[in-house]
Amino acid sequence: MSARLSPDLTSPHARSVLVADAPAQLCAALLARSHDRHDAACAVSWLESLSAAPDLLYAHDCAAALFDRGVRPPAPTLALRRYRRLRSGVSDPQRQPGCVVVTLLPTRDAAQAQALADAAFAALQDGAHALRGLIASHLHLSDDGRGLLDYAEWSSAEAQRRALRREPERLPLAAHPGARVRHYRPRALAWSGASTPAARVPA
Repeated sequence: MSARLSPDLTSPHARSVLVADAPAQLCAALLARSHDRHDAACAVSWLESLSAAPDLLYAHDCAAALFDRGVRPPAPTLALRRYRRLRSGVSDPQRQPGCVVVTLLPTRDAAQAQALADAAFAALQDGAHALRGLIASHLHLSDDGRGLLDYAEWSSAEAQRRALRREPERLPLAAHPGARVRHYRPRALAWSGASTPAARVPA
C-alpha cells in the first residue's frame, strides 16, 4: 500500500491551518526539516502546482514552529495565512486524491463566508448523484473573515474540470467569477516530530 500524501483534514489538529504559496525548493527544505520538530501529530503537506502558479504548503497550525526563525537554517519569510476549518464532506476517506483543487474566494466578512459555505455544501448535495471524481471537500474561513478557502480532493484534475463544465451549479465556489482556482498534485506529506522520512511521490 502506498504512503498517504494527503493529510487527514477531519482530525482535531486540522481545525486551524496555515497556508502559503512557496517555491518547490523551499517546500522540499521545510519538509526535510519537519522530522526535527517535537509534535508528530502535526501534518505538513506539499502540494505541487499543475500550472505556472507557485506550489502550496498546507500545515496544521500546531506545526507553526516549522516556519519560525528558530528553525535552522532560517526559512525565508512566507506570507502565511491562517484559516479555521468550517466543515468537511468526505465520500471515501480511504481513497487517495490524484489532485487537490484549492479555491480562494474573497468575502466581505465571516457571516457572508459562512453563508457561501452553507450554500456550497447544499449545492453538492442537491443533485440526484454524487459528482464523479470528488473525494472530499473541506471549507475554511480566514482568521480575518475576509476569505473562504475550499480544499477539495479529486481523483484527477480532469474530473474536476469535467464536473465544473457539466454542472457548475454544483460547484458554486469554483464557478464564482471572483474565485481563484488552482490545481495541485499531492507531492509530499510529513509529520512534525516524526522520525521517519516524509512520504513523497517521485519528481
